[in-house]
This record gives sequence, structure tokens and C-alpha cells, in this order.
Amino acid sequence: MKFTQWSFYKKHRGLLVVIMDMCALAASFILALFFKSDLTLLQYDIPFNKIILILLVTIVVYLICYICYGVPKSLWSYTGNDEIIRITISNLTATAVLLLFNAFIYHVVHMGAVYCLTFIIDTSTMLALRMGYRMIRTQLNTQKAEG
Repeated sequence: MKFTQWSFYKKHRGLLVVIMDMCALAASFILALFFKSDLTLLQYDIPFNKIILILLVTIVVYLICYICYGVPKSLWSYTGNDEIIRITISNLTATAVLLLFNAFIYHVVHMGAVYCLTFIIDTSTMLALRMGYRMIRTQLNTQKAEG
């Protein structure tokens, strides 16, 4: 049975896209955190549970921005300038909100740079994932049409 014929996939494609985006975001955040700390977290005096809390807040803020800008729905349309702008502005808005959170709530010294790196990595990753998803979907549709 082909992947696109699975009933779970057909019923929950939107949820799978959101999960894919959130996994990309979490990986981007962790990668940015490692890059900023020269590939070790020992330079930070941040407890592990606070890093997890900051990651969860980051995911929630990005998710709210994604929904506000219609990013999960954009996967089903043509990849064009509108989608690139929508994803970039959504990520930029989330980064700005998180920078404000950090300035007024967290007060973690290096988190501003981590958020900026996360923005760059996540925006690139999301665009690459969407392009890859569309290429795979186009290939599967072509194979289906050929028989």
C-alpha cells in the first residue's frame, strides 16, 4: 500500500504538516543553541529545565504565528513568492515576540542570538521541507498517473 493511500495520512495531513514544522523548529532551536555555545551547553549557566521551558514557549509562539499567517495551509499550494514571504514574516514575527519575552521575562544573556539563529535555520529548513514534500508528492502523482 502506498503512503498516500493510508487513511491516517489522508485524514490528518494538516496535523502531520504542523508536527513536521514543530520538529523542524525544535531541531533548529537546539542547533542554534549548540552553535551559539560553540557546540557545548556547558558555557551556559541555564538549568536544563529552563532550556526545555524556553523551547516549549518558543514552539507555542511560533505555532501561534504560523496559524495567524496561515503557514500550515500554504503547503497545499504552489511554492511561490507568497509562501516564502508568509513563512519569513511568520518566523520574523515569532522571533520578535521571543526577543521581547527574553528582554522582559527570561533575561537570559545569549538567548537573543539563539533566537536569531533559530529564525535563519528554521526559515531555511521549512522552505526546504516544503519544496521536498512537493517534489515527492509530484513524483507520486506522476507515478499514479502513469499507472
